[in-house]
Amino acid sequence: MVYWAGFGGPPGLPATIAKIVDNATKETLTDPDVIDKLDKLGMEPFYLPGDAYRKFVFDEVKSVKSLKLK
Repeated sequence: MVYWAGFGGPPGLPATIAKIVDNATKETLTDPDVIDKLDKLGMEPFYLPGDAYRKFVFDEVKSVKSLKLK
């Protein structure tokens, strides 16, 4: 099973703030020290920009719902 985590903001978040968070996330997840620390924890970082991340999240929700778990 794959576990993932990500960042999200509230509806109406100003684009300038979203861009700051996006840039900081991208920069952090490409930092060799961060990558090394995550690797030691058995984690593999990956970055998706705004629209691709949104699609990924909604696709994951659809996938989980299709399991029809209760």
